[in-house]
This record gives sequence, structure tokens and C-alpha cells, in this order.
Amino acid sequence: MKQIPMLAALIAAALTANAQSTVGPSTQDKAPLADRVSADIKDGRPSKPRKFKRVWTFANARDEDFVRKMAALNVQNVGAGTPEKVALAKKYGLLPYIGAGAASGTHSQVMTAAETNALHVLNGDPPPPSLSKEERAAWKKEHDEKRRQRLITCRYAFGGEPEPGREKDDVLQYGQPCFVGPVGRSNSVTRVLASLDKNPNAEMVLFDYVGYQNYRRCHHPECESLYREHLAKNGLKDTPENEKEFFLGELVAVNNAMHDAIKARNPRIVTGTHLYPVFLPEPLYGYRL
Repeated sequence: MKQIPMLAALIAAALTANAQSTVGPSTQDKAPLADRVSADIKDGRPSKPRKFKRVWTFANARDEDFVRKMAALNVQNVGAGTPEKVALAKKYGLLPYIGAGAASGTHSQVMTAAETNALHVLNGDPPPPSLSKEERAAWKKEHDEKRRQRLITCRYAFGGEPEPGREKDDVLQYGQPCFVGPVGRSNSVTRVLASLDKNPNAEMVLFDYVGYQNYRRCHHPECESLYREHLAKNGLKDTPENEKEFFLGELVAVNNAMHDAIKARNPRIVTGTHLYPVFLPEPLYGYRL
């Protein structure tokens, strides 16, 4: 395991309140993580009481009282973007970390027309200016009603994973840079090293927003071309499974490229990644990192 994969904070809190923290399959246990969790936890409770060992968090060192409480909870790290916060973290034995932010590429991610329309609904965007007055009025009425129903029924709160039952028409509200391909990986490495240069005392670097806005893939023409080249090179057909493996492979590759660059700079720095936004075809892909 190269990195410490982390789920969204609320999910982590729910799972670890009564269960031992896990960062991935051990060498002794090769069963899929999801299977092991389901087998061990029944009705929301672990099969036997277990002591909580550690938490990895994205929280920032707001003040000394906050950091002291984090240490008392056995939290292992805390955000520290200034020398003063680094000293505060070390005082309580926590790893001072910096957030490296999203991966980076040469273009923004592209979604399908249906996914883009879902984003318009979530954002409450105005109608396209190319529509006539009557078309604009109809467009606005339809989208306003969809958004009203969307917010009422699902209480959308910035996502990261789709609401249950909306896996086909939900998207992340934030636009994402595209990291697919060698150029995307190179740009992402440059960005994360620049973050480290600005915070040379950091002992941990956490990656965030490394994923796809539609939770599956990017439809930019360059990404489509790379995917087709991959299929042709390996004699593969265009199937959902092959599509999944290609875009998951790109997701894993950019995480590992950033990790490797940081370790080359300073082997003692700990890296971690927030599995956000989720990769729907394989949500628990952290064991691949």
C-alpha cells in the first residue's frame, strides 16, 4: 500500500465510531474490503467490540484547544499551512499536513449532454442565450421544477457521491480538471510539488478532488482518443468493464505519480488521498494505490 486511502469524513466517522480503522487489505487477508466489512458488521454494529485505533482527517489546526482535542481522540494528523500551526501539531504529536488539492491537466473534464443538463439543474443555471423567448421560459420552468424536486427529495449537499437512486443522473457540482494521460499526470506532479515547496515543513501531503465529475470518466476528445488507443493496443473491445479499467487505471496512475514524486523529494513524508469524488464502478479502489 503506497498511500492511505480515505473516504469522505462523514462515512469515515460512521464506520470508525465502533470499529477498528482499516487502510486496506493486509497481506494475510486477500478478501475484498467490502466483503470483509459486510461480514464483520451486522445491523450497523461490529460482531465484537473493538477499540478504535486511529483516525486520518482533513481537519485544520484552528487553535490549540482544537488540536488538543484531536490528539485526545487519537487523530493522527492535522492541517498546518503555517510554521505556527506546524509547531502546534508537533506539540501534540500530530503529523502536520498540507492539502495538495486536485490533480491538474490541460483541459477541464467533459460530461455527456445528459450529465451536463443535470449540472445545470443543480446549479440553477439560466437558459442558454441561443433559445427564443418562449423556449427560454419553458426551459427555466422545467429546470426550476426539477431543481426544486431535486433539493427537496435528496437534500443535495455538494455531493462527492450520488444520492441513492440517482446514480444515473447525479454529478459533482464542482468542475474538475482532467488528469487523464501522461500530460495530466505530469501537470499534477508539478502542482503537488509546488504545494510542497510553499510548505517545506509539512510531514504529510493529502490529495483531494482527484476523480471524475460524473463519477465514471471524462468524455473530452483527447480522453476518448487515449481510451481508443488503449483498446486498439491491447486488442480489446469497447465494453463497460474495459472502460472502467482504463479510467480507473488513470485515476490510480495519477495518485501514484504524485505519491512517487513526493517520496523522491522526501521519503519521510506521508501521503494520503481522499477518495472524492467517488469512482462509482469501483468505490473502494483505495487498495489499488
